[in-house]
Amino acid sequence: MKYIVIKNKQPLKIRGSVIDIETTGTDPETNEIITCGILEADGMLIIQRKNESADVFKSAVLKQLEKMPRPFYAFNKKFEEAFLGIRIENDVQKKEMESAIGALIDTGIVRHYNRIADPLYGGEVPVFWRLWKQTGEDLLLTKIVAHNYSSLIKQLILALHRSGVSEEEFPELPPSTALRYKWLSVLKD
Repeated sequence: MKYIVIKNKQPLKIRGSVIDIETTGTDPETNEIITCGILEADGMLIIQRKNESADVFKSAVLKQLEKMPRPFYAFNKKFEEAFLGIRIENDVQKKEMESAIGALIDTGIVRHYNRIADPLYGGEVPVFWRLWKQTGEDLLLTKIVAHNYSSLIKQLILALHRSGVSEEEFPELPPSTALRYKWLSVLKD
């Protein structure tokens, strides 16, 4: 597994940690966690599974989460809770079946979406994982990592907006495209 650390130049105005996972599907009984991103005031940690078993990876993720500041936030927290088996205090998703992009549009802050540069939608993650398993091409994993990073930023922007933080106070974080070479170098064995 690979640990990708991104430090913030200035601490974010957030108390706790935003969590986002990528999985091989939607059923926690038959699918597995392959990526876990954690964003907190000082930066971001993305843990990417490579050749580890699902159990070994999940155990490493849970150990890392024990060290992270609470409260936890997640978009559709029931999904993360079902896979991780932990309690997440805050749901960034306010309506059932709400999408993150839909929420950005509904709240009027969609203009921030362009700087996120999400290369995938969630349903593509399992396809990229299967292709990586077949080919070993780390570029495929960078797309999953970039999607996870982008999802964390979407959740952060929504959480800040919904807690009353003005848009002028939103952090300037690099889009995922600016970090892809860093990710590729970290993901190489």
